[in-house]
Amino acid sequence: MASEKSTLIFLVMLALCGVCFGVVYRVGDSSGWSSRGLVDYNEWTSTKDFYVGDTLIFAYNNQFHNVMQVTNQDYESCNPTSPIAVYTSGSDNITLDGPGNFYFLCGAPGHCQAGQRVEIMATLPTPDVSFVSPSPAPYGSSPSASHSELSPSSDQSSGLAPYSEMMLPSSALSIHFSKLGLGVTVVGDSNGWTSRGLVDYNEWASTKDFHVNDTLIFTYNNQFHNVMQVTNQDFESCNPTSPVAVYTSGSDTITLEGPGNFYFMCGAPGHCQAEKG
Repeated sequence: MASEKSTLIFLVMLALCGVCFGVVYRVGDSSGWSSRGLVDYNEWTSTKDFYVGDTLIFAYNNQFHNVMQVTNQDYESCNPTSPIAVYTSGSDNITLDGPGNFYFLCGAPGHCQAGQRVEIMATLPTPDVSFVSPSPAPYGSSPSASHSELSPSSDQSSGLAPYSEMMLPSSALSIHFSKLGLGVTVVGDSNGWTSRGLVDYNEWASTKDFHVNDTLIFTYNNQFHNVMQVTNQDFESCNPTSPVAVYTSGSDTITLEGPGNFYFMCGAPGHCQAEKG
């Protein structure tokens, strides 16, 4: 073998709950967080109902924009001088942690006045005591938007033993899901999705439990990387030629449906095979 492949497994533990759903919204949908007039954010919010526990993703070029949470007064006057919180990553995940109104704007000069601001009203969800196990969705064409729902690989195995080990590629993920949960996880945390050996994905995953309806966020430079969902066979051989789905936005938000194994890798030449340092 030309290079040693890193060991990587995601084990998803059993979780049952009543009200544990949350929706992940990419603010502005495919247009993201922008001051170019591509999105009327008031119109965007008017078609959605937001609840406590939902997550907002602000995707933008952080060389030109940011996200500030502000008071109602500062929101109305586009005043960025006294923010409640400031986010600058370019892919900010903000959970609505209580009922009420949340006010966000871009603090770059003139951007709020140009319409780069959004008001979100979150309410408490209605309890749902019923539980219906989600059915895996059939495979379709590659998703065009970064907020997608996936079904497990069609050649999933009979199951993974807890904390067992497999020899798997770097820049690749194997994920096993069971039952119902909620979580938003940035793959690789602050290092994101990379082939440069900055992350030991196996060690990273060993501290986390993953559940059906959790969300993975892959952040990366889309000039050099992508995310492919593949079959187990293609995952083992680092074969990018027949992907189940391809994501290329640079901030891909993937909600996982149904129990089973999910396989992800970077399709750029050599990245799946790259040895972790």
